[in-house]
This record gives sequence, structure tokens and C-alpha cells, in this order.
Amino acid sequence: MLGHRYPGVPNFRDLARIDWAALKPGDMLEPVDILCGGYPCQPFSHAGKRKGTTDERHIWPHIREAIRRIRPRYTFLENVAGHRSLGFDRVLGDLAEASRCCCRCPPTHRRDRLCAARRGDRIRPA
Repeated sequence: MLGHRYPGVPNFRDLARIDWAALKPGDMLEPVDILCGGYPCQPFSHAGKRKGTTDERHIWPHIREAIRRIRPRYTFLENVAGHRSLGFDRVLGDLAEASRCCCRCPPTHRRDRLCAARRGDRIRPA
């Protein structure tokens, strides 16, 4: 979809297959303002087996590494509400590591969702 609507925008495709350590400085993207996405919900969903980090579809470590390497100014993430009680503490910790982090899921539709936003600038002492 991204390539169809925005053909000039770089797309890394499958973040789980990128060897970030092998990329040279010239291989990196230009500065990125916004990184957004929804990673697989099945590891956390109340509708499934809730295997969390042991689920093969759990790709948060790859998303975290992409955020660390790309260093977008803002990051917006979306997942199921069941993630709040299984694994989201790790996501929040990773997002807060070098930035401020806030979470909010506005009630724009009937499905209960979990959203997170991250601003990449470090908080500077007053």
C-alpha cells in the first residue's frame, strides 16, 4: 500500500529481516519525522492463546531496534487492549529509555485498542 500511494517513500518491508548491524552509514535513511505502525496482535490478544514473547509472531524486539536505529522524531504504535496486561510494560520501558512517552487510546470506535506515542527528543533539564 505504501509503495502504491507513496512510491518515493523508502520502505524497509519486513523489519524482522533487516540486519541493522550490517548497514553502513550511507545505507541509512534521511531523517525520519514519523514512524507509525501496528505490530502483530496475536501474541497479546484475549481472542488468542496469549503466548506473549514466546509467540513466533512477537516482533517487538525488531520494532524496538528499528526505532533505535532510525531515530524518528515521533513514533505512533497501535495494538490490542490485551497488550496492556501482557508485555506492554516492556514496550513502555523501551520507548521511555531515551525519550518521553505517553499513551492514550481515544474512543473513536467500539473496539478497545491500545495506542502509544513517543517523541524522540530527550527531555532537557530546566
